[in-house]
Amino acid sequence: MDSVQSPSSTQFKTLQAGLQGFFDSTQYSDLKIRCSDGREIKAHRVVLSSQSPVFAAACRGPFREASSGVIDLDDDVPYAVHAMLHWFYHFDYDYDSKGRETPASIHVEATAPNDKGKLQPDQHIDKKQKADHQAGKTQVESDVSPLVFHVRTYAIADKYDLPGLKELACSKFAGVAAKAWNSPSFTLAIRSIYATTPSTDRGLRDVVIKIAHVHMTALLQDCGEFVALLKENAEFAADLVALMARMYQPLETFPIMARCGNVLCEADRSAWNDQGALKCKCRNPTFIITKAR
Repeated sequence: MDSVQSPSSTQFKTLQAGLQGFFDSTQYSDLKIRCSDGREIKAHRVVLSSQSPVFAAACRGPFREASSGVIDLDDDVPYAVHAMLHWFYHFDYDYDSKGRETPASIHVEATAPNDKGKLQPDQHIDKKQKADHQAGKTQVESDVSPLVFHVRTYAIADKYDLPGLKELACSKFAGVAAKAWNSPSFTLAIRSIYATTPSTDRGLRDVVIKIAHVHMTALLQDCGEFVALLKENAEFAADLVALMARMYQPLETFPIMARCGNVLCEADRSAWNDQGALKCKCRNPTFIITKAR
């Protein structure tokens, strides 16, 4: 029986280049992704289904999407949908300040939404998340900060079971947050993280907690929005306090021995404690402190 060989680097690059090419083309497209703004993005069932169990179920199950070839994602912000689809074909995505992928890199067509069925995967969406999502929709027409962009991409990756995209979004977010912790968007990003992720998902939460802990003094002194966030979001405040408790290191106490550093001092022949300092007759003694054995 012949052994199965792994594809070479050249073969993989060829496959990747071909996949990227189909993202820019409608050739063989058999699926449409409709966003909440009415735009439709051409896609391929095999590409989405092979990477997302959620899309796989929608394409093969007894859903309207399977027969109509149209999947409505009107519960997701469009720029996160675009980033997700770009990742499906490129295994990467780029930030765009207007909350959209670069127009040249995405094939879309304007269309009016209709009453066809919607994909509704069984996910952890509570009232708080839906309210935050509605607030997020208003950002589509205005500039979207890089931090919020990556948070929304992370959230949609979690919703459609894309661990690779989640990891990438978390990495991109951490890189930006490390430099933009003192910007107004940092607080906005924290609010979005705690509104779109469950408490068991520590990816982005641990990133912002650690950054906030490092820059705690500056944030409390100079950022009124951060102080307001601590008062309003008990979950974030609790996570921050928990990290501070884990990082707290009590001072170690141990008996010490001291001696005078002057080699001519009468007290130098043996180590001595604070009472032995009476033996030192030096005008300007240099005390050497050591841990008692």
